[in-house]
Amino acid sequence: MLLSQEECLARAEKPGHCKVNPPLRDEATRRELLAMFIRGEIPMVASDHAPHAMWEKERPYDETPPGIVGLETTAPLLLTLWRKGLTTIGTVMRAIQERPMKFLGFNTAIKPGSCADLTIINTKARHTIDPTKFKTKAKYTPFKGFEVDIGIAATVLHGKLAYIDTELFEGRITEALEKALGSL
Repeated sequence: MLLSQEECLARAEKPGHCKVNPPLRDEATRRELLAMFIRGEIPMVASDHAPHAMWEKERPYDETPPGIVGLETTAPLLLTLWRKGLTTIGTVMRAIQERPMKFLGFNTAIKPGSCADLTIINTKARHTIDPTKFKTKAKYTPFKGFEVDIGIAATVLHGKLAYIDTELFEGRITEALEKALGSL
């Protein structure tokens, strides 16, 4: 819904970077899918986080394994739709967090005394997607160069700091902040 096959092939460094299952669609279908998402008609969005090695994605197209990195791009791309006023934050969060958790059978209620999983977003972190900065082993994406208005500042899993983007804190992150975030 954010990238057509034609646009991907025009943008990607290698055609294999566009090979995913299900396959990317034509521009008209992409636009309709996006309109459906904006209207809240798409219940769930999941990323195809398939971090293949660069050499795998540079094979001839028919020999390339399907999949692209989605772990580091899905939330910023979809939350940017909210920041641009195209949809609500509720629509985005239901599609990428609430409904997938329910579908997979996870209880979304936080029990007293339990440790929360939490993602902290920076709503003023306008930046360009740069796959060389990805934490994953896959350093390619057809979304390279896309402008997003959201940055994932930190992720807390099971009450422990699992990820922090020090660039979003402009190098001013302190040990005390890391400790405070780590104790959430």
